[in-house]
Amino acid sequence: MPYVLTAWVLAIAFACLAGWGLSAIGALSCSGYRVVVVLLVVAAGLWWLRGRRRIGESRAIGWRQWRARIRRRLTAPLPALFVLQLVLAAAGGALYAPSNYDALSYRFPRVLHWLAAGRWHWFDTIDPRLNYSGVVQEWVMSALFACTPTDRLFFLLNLSAYALLPGLTFAVLRALGVRRHVAWMWMWVLPSAPVYAMQAGSIGNDALGLALLLAALYFAAVARTRDWPAGVWLGAVAAALLSGIKSSNLPLLLPAGLGLVVGWKLVTHRRLASVFVLAACLVISIVPTAVLNYRHTGDWTGDPTNAGRLKAGDPVSGMLGNVLEATYINLAPPFVPSSAKLNQAVTRALPAPIAHRLAVRFPRFMLAIKELPQEEVSGLGLFVTALVLSIVMGAVVGRLRHAVGADPTPGSLPARVVVAGGWIAMLAYLALMASEASGRLLAPYYFLPIAGVLRCRQAERLVRRRAWQVVAVIGSCTTALAVILTPARPLIPAHGLVTAAARLFPHSNVAARAGEVYTSYEQRPYTFAPVLALLPPHARRVVTIGSFDDPESTLWRPYGSRRVRSVTDASRLPPTDADVVLSNETYLAPAMASRLDSLTAEGRLHWIGRASIWVGVTRPRELWDVYIP
Repeated sequence: MPYVLTAWVLAIAFACLAGWGLSAIGALSCSGYRVVVVLLVVAAGLWWLRGRRRIGESRAIGWRQWRARIRRRLTAPLPALFVLQLVLAAAGGALYAPSNYDALSYRFPRVLHWLAAGRWHWFDTIDPRLNYSGVVQEWVMSALFACTPTDRLFFLLNLSAYALLPGLTFAVLRALGVRRHVAWMWMWVLPSAPVYAMQAGSIGNDALGLALLLAALYFAAVARTRDWPAGVWLGAVAAALLSGIKSSNLPLLLPAGLGLVVGWKLVTHRRLASVFVLAACLVISIVPTAVLNYRHTGDWTGDPTNAGRLKAGDPVSGMLGNVLEATYINLAPPFVPSSAKLNQAVTRALPAPIAHRLAVRFPRFMLAIKELPQEEVSGLGLFVTALVLSIVMGAVVGRLRHAVGADPTPGSLPARVVVAGGWIAMLAYLALMASEASGRLLAPYYFLPIAGVLRCRQAERLVRRRAWQVVAVIGSCTTALAVILTPARPLIPAHGLVTAAARLFPHSNVAARAGEVYTSYEQRPYTFAPVLALLPPHARRVVTIGSFDDPESTLWRPYGSRRVRSVTDASRLPPTDADVVLSNETYLAPAMASRLDSLTAEGRLHWIGRASIWVGVTRPRELWDVYIP
């Protein structure tokens, strides 16, 4: 794993450095990336000729040993189920176009804007997330898209992170003093949590943070045990990338830093290399984004007025809302046919004072689960949560009975300090953030508190029990089934089964709901197809008005044939550099509507048609008018 993990972390870091570097000289394009790749190949060749360095003194394993190990793993239920989940996720990612809504509405569109301009730039948009969000995943997407002009390879980043998760989990748990058998069991149990498995074949960026956090702690452990200075540098690179994915990961720099600080003496005598690595870490971290946000908005987050309502009104309200959301989503059963009714009932059951406080101080608060675990709405899941709670209860009962058990084994990391840092980081998130998606945003935060639980004396005794292992296997099976049935990437003939169910149960609302959800996800990567059908053949420069939180990347299809930008000020109409103007009549501001009417009456814009698009089951159909100058 050290070689593969090192290559994975460095590849992401180089993509970020290349993105910022090419943007600085206005060469963000396929040609620019080709030059960077050539330079990297030359540098790697020189390094190889100089003499290959062993990474962490890893021991080579022959093919026969690998084959025996793989055969032994595949005969055990939990490893076999993980391999099944990995294969299913890979099949879903390869067969379907990306449909993660956040990625289609602002992550991928910002990449298209940057590549069209040849550089990163702050542009006029009604959706500020295109400007102020973290950029690590976007730089990887930019490199992939520039060299292979398709979005079908974006899922490989998450898939590779998911493939590394078991090995990283085992290594870091052992470094934190968790006993070997407990770590072995949890290296397969943790990846079976829906929040990780459902994102393995998608282009979401929540679970990716866990792989980078574990990579930082792993490199720190190897650096300390083997006196390997490069481990400290690689851990710092992984931690910097963790912060650059999204600002909600920033508190996790505390436990990552606490893990890395144990090896600081290894790099003090290599000051020049350490300064170079530190500079690179600053570039690939959240720092450039924070500086640019402050420059353009006066606030490092890019949202000085809290227009996105993502900042909690006060720490108590943030803690209350996030705990309720995380508890609800993590205790959700894998399949809930009447999830909408359950959500309404649980929300109504909240005491009036709590509901009122959250409405004012936590306006995006929402208790919501879906019929199936989905990448946008998922957490640890009922089974993984139950397995963790069983160990907690066992530890409590054992303490009350003064039970004697084995102490945690000595690890290569200061376990108590790192785990305490993980708890502090989670508390900071809970107190500050106010998102309705806490279940998945906490994906990188779950590990260290769980590791603290697994260090207790009763953990090994419980994981050896047959009942505990059966529950773990059942949980992995339900996750694999959810990956097969997920509306984003179904690996079954979904429409045929839904049609058959509707015929068998004509009065059931479940079949109708399933048909709507599967159809919605199927058309999401092509949401703007009805609008594109109305565009003149020569329309290469498109201006949109009134579009917010729409899957804008689908408006760029076929990629490379047009360029899209937004106009947010009525005084800039009609645009002088546009071939066609698209207006979202459903959410059009009054000033914009009045300006369009006057321009149409004057003959400066000509209406050529109207199309209806369906963004999703939770939103009404939107009407889009098409004008040409």
